[in-house]
Amino acid sequence: MLSKVSLTSRVPLVSLLGLVLAILPADMSVSEEISYPGNGTLRTDPLGSVMYDGYLYPDETTGNSVTVYGYVEISAYGGVSSGSDNVTDNRIYIMDTAKVEEDIFGGISVYGKAQHNTVIFYGTGGRIYGGWSYFSEASHNSVILAGGSAGVIYGGFSLESNFNRVTVIDGGFFGQIFGGTSISSDSTENTVSVSGGTVGDIYGGESWSHDASSNRVNISGGKVTFQVFGGTAGVDAVHNIVSISGSPDIGGAQLFGGRSLGSGDAFTGNTLEVLNYAGVSPAGDIGNFQSYRFILPASMDGPLKVSGAVDVLDPRGTLPNSSVVSLDIMAGGRAPKAGDRLELITAGGFSGSFANRGSLFAGSKGATLDVLFRIDQTAGELYADVEWAGASDRAKALSEAYLAGLMIISQGGDLAAGQGMAEAANAAARASVREANGISTGLGSFAVFSGGRSRYESGSSVDASGMSLMAGLAWGRDLSYGRLTLGAFVEYGYGSYGTFNSFPGSDPITGDGTIRYLGGGILGRMEFDGSSTGSFHAEASVRAGTVRSHYRTSGLPSPGVTGPGHNGYESTSGYFGMHLGVGYLWNISENATLDVYTKYLWTRREGDSVVLSSGDPVVFDAANSHRVRAGARLAWTGNQLFTPFIGFAYEHELDGKARAWTYGYEIQTPSARGGTGIGEIGVSLKPSEGRPVSLELAFQGYAGKRDGWTGSFLFTVEFWNGLLAPSITRLIKSRNLFPYCSMNHCEKIPGLEVRSTFPPLDWKQNSDIWLNG
Repeated sequence: MLSKVSLTSRVPLVSLLGLVLAILPADMSVSEEISYPGNGTLRTDPLGSVMYDGYLYPDETTGNSVTVYGYVEISAYGGVSSGSDNVTDNRIYIMDTAKVEEDIFGGISVYGKAQHNTVIFYGTGGRIYGGWSYFSEASHNSVILAGGSAGVIYGGFSLESNFNRVTVIDGGFFGQIFGGTSISSDSTENTVSVSGGTVGDIYGGESWSHDASSNRVNISGGKVTFQVFGGTAGVDAVHNIVSISGSPDIGGAQLFGGRSLGSGDAFTGNTLEVLNYAGVSPAGDIGNFQSYRFILPASMDGPLKVSGAVDVLDPRGTLPNSSVVSLDIMAGGRAPKAGDRLELITAGGFSGSFANRGSLFAGSKGATLDVLFRIDQTAGELYADVEWAGASDRAKALSEAYLAGLMIISQGGDLAAGQGMAEAANAAARASVREANGISTGLGSFAVFSGGRSRYESGSSVDASGMSLMAGLAWGRDLSYGRLTLGAFVEYGYGSYGTFNSFPGSDPITGDGTIRYLGGGILGRMEFDGSSTGSFHAEASVRAGTVRSHYRTSGLPSPGVTGPGHNGYESTSGYFGMHLGVGYLWNISENATLDVYTKYLWTRREGDSVVLSSGDPVVFDAANSHRVRAGARLAWTGNQLFTPFIGFAYEHELDGKARAWTYGYEIQTPSARGGTGIGEIGVSLKPSEGRPVSLELAFQGYAGKRDGWTGSFLFTVEFWNGLLAPSITRLIKSRNLFPYCSMNHCEKIPGLEVRSTFPPLDWKQNSDIWLNG
């Protein structure tokens, strides 16, 4: 049966409704919808126990939505069954204008289950039940208290009540709150969370005759006036958690991990968490917690204050006293240092001593700092002395990421010192031919692309893949002692990288990131006149720009930060680079040359100060790469259409370190220092002498400190040659501007010398090809 009963138009919800809806599951399909303003007809009790009018409820048992704006004389239901039907997925809204005289049920069934029902409450009521089953179970029900006041609240109430939840966001006063109550079975995994409003007593889970275990009470705001129990049970109340955080008013409230109504265990596994607590009102008494967990605020101030006593004894006297099982500090703020004393609890007294009093205890500050504490206590204080603090080994992953950025930028330096320099020289040579024939200004354009993937061993490992692109203009002149080439270029690079760090006894840390850089530079090459056996050459380049990077890792969790989020940073800094090279081009034969060279390459990534997403500060020092490379390249130049080459080199990284600090403590420094062998093979292709297209492909492989490969690609279209040269020669002929050109041929230019070693071309012999195609 599907129906909709609309008694009046809806009024706007209060501002808190947006927050309430945000924590609810996705919208359900509605079986029956009721909007009750308070002036409609109420019905008789659907359970048949009291046969008179005054009840509001739908006919369906599943998927209903009931909204109450006015007065209900007795009780209101989101869903109800007097038989064995399960009552599930219902919602009832009690608005701020509403009053329900007695009970409010998200869902209730006599013999069936009450599951996944929700009460959202702003108004006035007596008792509230997320779900109630007389003879079955109530589980996964929710009560959200966003305002108003009520007497007793149950997330679930049944023979067995598990996985129910009560959330207090705001309100006047709520007397007693039970996450879940079981009459004849265990009560487990129920939760009460208080962030606002005023509450009397809180019970995470309650079992009248069995155990209450693994229940939880979270208090992060509002006011709690009486007693708080993680669990209360007929037998054992164990492994329950009471968590205090933020700035709640717990003045005079008593906090207990468990309570046994018989002679059961109310101590084992019960835990008190004091997490980033900044409250000032002292609690009354504390007891029945076997474990204490602390996360101090970033300021490391503000102990938990207790006006009464802290009982650290097992009520049955069978287990050791309470222990501090974890102690950490929130990210940010000042750095702890040896000799600091951190207050944890100040109390009117302690009934006994903590079991690990006087022992050393390892903790952390944020995601990047390790701290060694010594736990101790006096008659009225539990405290921790800082024995040592330093950067965590795991923080090395952050420096690895910064080093990865340096390595990707340095690959752009390889392009400028290799194929970029070669193509600049070739472009300048071609421009000189055109200029000598009166059809160019003498500037040649060039562009080169490379990409690849490498692994750098840096104590752990960094995998980087990326691409580099440079484009620019080149100019060349024949001087009395050789040929000079000068050029200017812009460059762009993009890369992604992954880091891997392993540590004995713990899980490895993996991370990933991206980097982009944009800059420019200048280059120059001098090819000296030589003999028939060969000639010397020298070259240099300078580059600068800006680099932006992003890094994230799930391997650096921070105290007080929950959920599956990542930690990481974004950085923007400058970079610089240069290279110097010298070599000798040996003419082995008429068709083969051997270029023997050595180069020095420097790349610098400027430092930066960042704050991790966890709140930890990290300062990166400038990172430098100083590389020395020596090698040789053999090229066969017997065919202008097909020019293969092969080369070998050895490179040694002299630095390649990334130093960083957190809270003033130095992080372990990764380094790419070491040697790498390089092999390369490539070919220059020109499809035919009559076409203005050339192509160069090259591949480099690396083994050693750097393992991987790169490939470069160069595609050139000589517009002046194939597209414009015939028109230019016709113009020159018609205007009689150049005596050496005819309609079909341009003579060689007397005195023109063009040199290029990448690969060398005899431009005097082939100038007619480049001019006329």
